[in-house]
Amino acid sequence: MGYSGAFVLCLSSSLLMLRFSSQLRDNAVTTELIATIENAHGVCDINCVSWCPRSGFEDYLATSGDDCTVRIWQIVKA
Repeated sequence: MGYSGAFVLCLSSSLLMLRFSSQLRDNAVTTELIATIENAHGVCDINCVSWCPRSGFEDYLATSGDDCTVRIWQIVKA
C-alpha cells in the first residue's frame, strides 16, 4: 500500500498520521487524516517513531515510549 508523503505526528501518547498536499495554483495546503492511534503507550509519552524500511511493509511502523516498550503497528486507513 504505502503512504508516500505521509507524516506521523506524536501528541504525547497518541499518533496521528496525516498526508499533506498543496495546490500550486491556489497556494492551498490540504490535509488528509489517514489513521490515528490513541494512547499508543497508555499514559506514557511516545519517544520515537520509525517506518518499516522493507519493501512491501510500508504500512508498518514502530514506536517506543516511556513505558520501556517497543510496539509494532500496522496502519489501517481511517
